[in-house]
Amino acid sequence: PLLAGALVSPNWVIVAAAVASMMFAELHRRAALTKAVFNVAQLALAVGCSVLAYRALGGVGLLRAAPLNVAAYCALIAVYFGVNSFAVSGVVSLSQGQPFLGVWSVNTLRTELYDLVALPVVYSLVQVYQLSGTGGLVLLAVIILGARQLYSTNLHLERANQDLLQVMVAAIEMRDPYTSGHSQRVAQYSRLIARAIGLSGKQIERVAAAALLHDVGKIDQRFAEILQKPGRLTDEERLIIEEHPARSAELVAMVNGLQDLVGPVRHHHERWDGAGYPDGLAGEAIPLTARIIVFADTIDAMTSDRPYRPALGPAEVRRELLKHRGKQFDPYICDRLLESEQFDALFANLAQRAVTPLLSEPPAPTRKAATAVEPVAAA
Repeated sequence: PLLAGALVSPNWVIVAAAVASMMFAELHRRAALTKAVFNVAQLALAVGCSVLAYRALGGVGLLRAAPLNVAAYCALIAVYFGVNSFAVSGVVSLSQGQPFLGVWSVNTLRTELYDLVALPVVYSLVQVYQLSGTGGLVLLAVIILGARQLYSTNLHLERANQDLLQVMVAAIEMRDPYTSGHSQRVAQYSRLIARAIGLSGKQIERVAAAALLHDVGKIDQRFAEILQKPGRLTDEERLIIEEHPARSAELVAMVNGLQDLVGPVRHHHERWDGAGYPDGLAGEAIPLTARIIVFADTIDAMTSDRPYRPALGPAEVRRELLKHRGKQFDPYICDRLLESEQFDALFANLAQRAVTPLLSEPPAPTRKAATAVEPVAAA
């Protein structure tokens, strides 16, 4: 609606209208003062810059059914979305201490389809206003708001499902306090690694979902005693614990919306050279998501304090990844990760752990060995 208003009245009036509408919205939801000021300011900046770009390319007000200047129209929308996305991503990057380009790509690329859909919608609003006046525009607004409400409801359901998954994972990890928060950290590291190799926003979130659920099979009672064992595992116990990826996949397969995650969950302990488990897959036969989780799973193990060694630092982790490149790890992912700024992001705020567990971590028990096969200390 703001961009449609800019087409009709490309001047200070639409900027003032944008400021007034955003101020009303911020007051209605009782936003914190700092956030409210930022939201109003960034919207005013985005609308103002888009109007300037529109007029600079010869765009005129369409109130009297003037012909559309396509170049100016595209500039109006491109500048609006560009200024908006850079302002929001910039403030998130500064406040969270994350790389700007990484934040921008996640916030922008995942909504690029909606931005493309918005191209004809903006002009359509103007045409409806020209042909049907305020009444037609109100009717169209009701339809759009209905669609928005449906989308919002679905979004809330997705978030609720995500929260339930995290609660379930936290409950499982309570049985093994030694790895408390492990799955959430692996999910976060998987996001960074997926971003490093150039996956889209949607693909990144599916990788993170698989990583969050990769050890869910450990809820099986068969693993309970082994997970709580303070000493080293016997060969028989190790064979039993190696069944957890298959059990995790069986549980994930029971949920209709997670069918695409079954393979990655099952194969997150496979190795590039084929020496992993449960199926001994090698190379690109291993699902890409599983190959990413292998990195994240191992990096979390290496950067965690163990009774038999302290947590490794960036240089030591880099050395281990290169040592097992082409053996345990996909060489392409390894190279892209080590060349990317996302590698440094893996270690940001490591002292506080990059992802805070849902439940506070209990003191680490005096355990003498990890509970799973550790080619490079993978969890």
